[in-house]
Amino acid sequence: MRLKRLFLRNFATYKTVELRYDRFRYPLFVSGETGAGKTSILIDALSSALFGRAYGERREGSLKYAARMGGPSEIELEFEIGGETYVINRKVDRISGHRATLTKVRKDGTRVAIASTIKEVERHVKRLIGLDMEDFLHTIAVRQGEVSSLIDPNLMPKRRTELFQRIFKLEFDKYKDRAKKLRQAKESEISSLKLEIGHLEREIAREDELRSELKELVSKLEEHEKERPCLEAEKRKVEDEIRRLREEIEILRSLMRIGELKREEKRRKKELEELSNEMNTLSFEISGALKILEREIKELRERVSGKGRVEALMEELSMELNEIRKTIEERRSRIEAYKRHMESLNEVLPQLESGIKPALIALLGLDERWVSFKEKTDEIRKEMEKLINRKSKLELDRSERIDFVEKIKSGIAKCPICFSPIKKPERYLREHESAIKRIEGEISEVSLRIKELEDKLIKLAKSFLEEISRALRLEIERLGDELSDLEKREDEVKRRMDAKRELLTAFIKEEGRLRRLEASLSGFKRRADELGVLLPAEGKVELEVEEIDEYLMDKLTRLSELRGRVDGLIKDLKELNKAEKEELSRIKKKSLKEMDLEGASNALSKRQTLLSKLEEKREEIISKLQELIGKISELRARIDERRKDLKRIEEMKDDLRRKREKLKELEKEAESLRIVEKKVFDAKGLPLTLLMGYLAEINEYANAYLRRFIEGLTIDIGVDEKTGNVEIDVFDENINARREIFTYSGGERTLIGFAVRLAISKVLATEMTERPSFLIIDEGFGQISEDLREALVRLISELSEDYEQVIVTSHVEDIRNSGVFQQEIRVIKENGISRIVPA
Repeated sequence: MRLKRLFLRNFATYKTVELRYDRFRYPLFVSGETGAGKTSILIDALSSALFGRAYGERREGSLKYAARMGGPSEIELEFEIGGETYVINRKVDRISGHRATLTKVRKDGTRVAIASTIKEVERHVKRLIGLDMEDFLHTIAVRQGEVSSLIDPNLMPKRRTELFQRIFKLEFDKYKDRAKKLRQAKESEISSLKLEIGHLEREIAREDELRSELKELVSKLEEHEKERPCLEAEKRKVEDEIRRLREEIEILRSLMRIGELKREEKRRKKELEELSNEMNTLSFEISGALKILEREIKELRERVSGKGRVEALMEELSMELNEIRKTIEERRSRIEAYKRHMESLNEVLPQLESGIKPALIALLGLDERWVSFKEKTDEIRKEMEKLINRKSKLELDRSERIDFVEKIKSGIAKCPICFSPIKKPERYLREHESAIKRIEGEISEVSLRIKELEDKLIKLAKSFLEEISRALRLEIERLGDELSDLEKREDEVKRRMDAKRELLTAFIKEEGRLRRLEASLSGFKRRADELGVLLPAEGKVELEVEEIDEYLMDKLTRLSELRGRVDGLIKDLKELNKAEKEELSRIKKKSLKEMDLEGASNALSKRQTLLSKLEEKREEIISKLQELIGKISELRARIDERRKDLKRIEEMKDDLRRKREKLKELEKEAESLRIVEKKVFDAKGLPLTLLMGYLAEINEYANAYLRRFIEGLTIDIGVDEKTGNVEIDVFDENINARREIFTYSGGERTLIGFAVRLAISKVLATEMTERPSFLIIDEGFGQISEDLREALVRLISELSEDYEQVIVTSHVEDIRNSGVFQQEIRVIKENGISRIVPA
């Protein structure tokens, strides 16, 4: 990876700046005062462009350094990997937030979009580089304070081990817990799978039994299918014989019906003659009865003429009785209403006000008392409403002060005026706690006053209710006396009406008899006319009037029956004639038409007997055939069921084989996870093994770098097998012995730490997709002696062989003036704004 260009706008303390890495000469020295902005542009801007956050920020996409100068911020980084050039652009403003894009630059200078969202850019950058932000910065940057921290003699061995583990991502506790959970899940799955395998094995064990049963069923089916064609042939033969017999029986029946039809025709003609004679006799009898009925009707009309006077008198009495009953009902209703009001008088004040109607107050003469009562209760309610509002405000104030006290105690409260953190919380606590006690006292006083007003309201209501109750009792007694008088009048009118009703009943009875007789006369004449009877002028009948209705009804009914029978006989004679012709036409072409009636009867009896036997035989054959078909269907169903069972068993065998294979795999996986949990991720397992591998590589690179600084020293970074902690020793060939780190001077320790730090960068670089071609050393040297500075300068010169772009910032003037740097740029800060100028 190689840097080409960096552009910043409103980032950290920079308004606008551009670094053209591809135009600098290396090694490059960057100078400037402390706080001028060297680290911001060399380290923070680079990590913000690539990963969306500066060094030390935890959340991606936050860009806390952006927009500090006001207005929208922009970062654009152009870099090269694998011969391809890429450009990352990030923009941040208060309206649209954070936006990011990643593009590839073609040979002709045009750009192709690769990613257009923050998440997509992060994903593609990690894929291109091969490292996350922490590993990347450990690889390309040696930052201030990191050089000697790993070899600090005061650093605890466990802390040094944790630093190395964090650098190389060897903190595996979460993976160990994950392996344990996975192992437990696999073991649970194994138990379930063993139960399923046991069930399958029991089902498969039934295979031989099912095959034997299937063979037996197939044998029975073949026997039944051979028997079926014989029964069907026998059934067809019997059915053909039955059809022939039925045709012959039908012919014989036709011959017998012709004889019966002729005898019936003769009998019907004789009956028709007798009915005609009887109808003539009935006509004379009906005429005489109608004359008697007409005379009786004339006499009744004269007797019922006095009914109108009685009806008028009954109407007057009825109206008087209705008025009395209406008054009685009104008095009873009022008594019931007053009693209901008496029962509801014990309700509380709201029910009193809504339940007592103004009409009742006026009726009882309590209008002025009611107005006075309402005025007093309204005044009490207004005062109660004011007190309730006051109590609500006090409770709200108390709640707000309690919340503020809680915020003060938790340290998150701010001044309500300037919104800055509270500097003297004790004073605020005392003020608000005192105010809370005062407010609670006021709330108690207001609550007590509200309770007193409620009691006063209830006392007023009870007094007014007692007054209404007395008035209601007096009114109920007066209405009861009126009701008693009205009931006596009602009884007298009823007695008078009963006497008139008896007289009217007699008239109504006569009138009813008249209407009945008139209706009877009209109906009997109409019915006689409908029957087509010509009545003579005078009939010879001796009857009482009471007998006429029943007599006429019987005679007309009999005449109607005779007329119907006559019409039916005429129709029957036509039908008999037609049926006889049809029967003759039916047997004209049949072989038995010449048989006489007696011979037809005997032949019909024989053929019917034979037909009955054949039908019984057919039913027997059909029953056997249906039974056989049922058995065949049942056998086929059972055969299909057994074949399905055998097919399922074959599927179960495949399923059993798969489950057994899966069981073996699960057991292997569970065992593997157990090994991973108990051995691999144990403190002395994989983490230790991996760390020792990384340390071996670091030793090799660190000693290579150290020999360029100091002759005769060898670094040995290893792991104590007992404690598992990382230990750093240095072997001094000049005295042929190991020396503790603290015995070396500060400058020597700085160079040893610098060699270790460069070695770590080398090892981490092997994880990258493409080895970085740049290295940034940000104040990484500290205080070193003059003779050691020369060795350090030689190393910086030699680093140019490993890195195309070496960038160094340092306060050591000898290093700056060593002549090893090809170019120098200076970072200055004026009026809070940083910028870069040539040195």
